[in-house]
Amino acid sequence: MMQQEIIGSTEWIRIDGTNGTFFVLLEFVSRDSATWNGEYLDRDDERFGAIREDVGDYYEGGASCIESVEIIEGFGGRLSMPGYMDCTDWIVADTAEEIQDTLDDMYGEDE
Repeated sequence: MMQQEIIGSTEWIRIDGTNGTFFVLLEFVSRDSATWNGEYLDRDDERFGAIREDVGDYYEGGASCIESVEIIEGFGGRLSMPGYMDCTDWIVADTAEEIQDTLDDMYGEDE
């Protein structure tokens, strides 16, 4: 049975593109592009290409589908199957309560 997983406030990379919005923990991404300090970047910024390549493996469709990236801080939540790799995508919000409410709304509450 899938179980809710909520983690405390931490830094995330929000990736937006043609396949929607995806969140990845900042600690999982190598930031070889030292000129990026986390501000919002889109296709109009000259640094965007290198950052897009850094996060492309985390986005469905790859780097070519990414339109913008930025570092945000927030609580994360998803459903996961203990002992397995099955899980939903992360959602990120300002508070743990927002995450809890969203998970309950999206996936229901297991008794």
